[in-house]
Order: sequence, then C-alpha cells, then structure tokens
Amino acid sequence: MKTYHSQAYNRWFRAATQAAGTVMVIGILVTSVAKSSGSPLPLNTQLGTWNGLTAYSNGASGRFSSKDPHNFISVFRNGKLSTIDTGYRWQCSEIAARNANLFWSFDTGSPDAYLFWSRAVGQKLKRCSNGTGIELPKPNDIVCWQPAPGYSNSGHVAVVREVGSNYIRVMEQNRLCDQTDASHYIPMTVIKNRQNNITSVSLDPSAVNSKGGYITQGWIRRQ
Repeated sequence: MKTYHSQAYNRWFRAATQAAGTVMVIGILVTSVAKSSGSPLPLNTQLGTWNGLTAYSNGASGRFSSKDPHNFISVFRNGKLSTIDTGYRWQCSEIAARNANLFWSFDTGSPDAYLFWSRAVGQKLKRCSNGTGIELPKPNDIVCWQPAPGYSNSGHVAVVREVGSNYIRVMEQNRLCDQTDASHYIPMTVIKNRQNNITSVSLDPSAVNSKGGYITQGWIRRQ
C-alpha cells in the first residue's frame, strides 16, 4: 500500500474540501502505484495493451519531430473500410484519436493535445469538468490537460482504462515512455453531500507533472 502525498495535491485537496463544505470524502488513499523503469524505452516499443488499444514508446519523454511518420488505422465506417490518420507516432494525441476511432466510431482528427477539450464542443462530445462536474470518468473517456502558464503549449491527453473508487488508470503516450504509460495511476477524489450524492469529482492536478506544468480540464466522451 502506498499513499500519494504530492505538495500540489495536498494544496488542491484542502482548497477543494473547504470550498465545498464537504461532509464525506472518498479518494484519499492510493492502493498501489506502478514504478517507472527510470528511463524511456526505445522508440516503437509496445508498452502494454488494453481492450485492443496498444500504447507505444515515443523514445523520449515529450519528444516531437515533424519528420516522424503519421499512424494510420483501418476501420469500418458507414458500411465500408476506411483509412484514418490518427496523427504523429507516438504522441499522446495519437492514442487519443485512435481510441475515439476504434471505440467511439468517431474521428477527432489529429489535433494537438491542448485542442481536444476546446474542440469537443463543436464536435458535440460531452465534457465533464474536473472539480466541478459530478460524473465519474468511464473507460475510453479521454482525459485532457492544458499547459499551465509559462509551460509548453502542447497540453496532454490520455485514455481511461480503469475506474476505481479513489483512482483511475489511463493509457497514454509520450509522458515517461515506459511501462507506466500503459497503466498510469491517477488519484481521484469524490466529494459527496449528506444525501450521498456526488457534488464533485477531481483528478490529482499533479498527475502528469509533479512540478505543476499542467492543469486538469476534465474528460470527454461520445454522447
């Protein structure tokens, strides 16, 4: 058993509970956290597979090159086989776009990660806001992070693969580029009122970068 106690999480948790006047909080303890191998695995290494979705190593954390090839998948759409461009290999946005095509039958295009949240409205996808929404994440939802001021404008996205009472696990690419990208453990806090109704669902804001480089926007899904 391990308990997650990042400074950013503790500050956020105190503020969230004080603002909500909470009487019941679920999601403080974290059961187990996968350990990083300590260094990125070689480019194109399979990091893990869940429900037919595979995460790959991008070779180095945060690496991007416009010379990298795009990834293409074949899907049946409107009664015919179509070839879909899911974006640069193996960016975080690529696995999110691949997930949407495979499990939502929906082509998000291949935007930069920071655009997934804003574009969801025009694409008629449902947005569940972090900290103010009352709906728990579901498998195959896409979690979206925007960059904090002063950090890279690339943002980050990941695919939900598991939901527990006080955590989620996501599949992602181009974070650490090791096995933890295939099953990244993120603490989740669920606040309920006296009637046992959910009033707030929040993911730890330091989950992607413990130094505070990202802000959790929420998670999106096909309506």
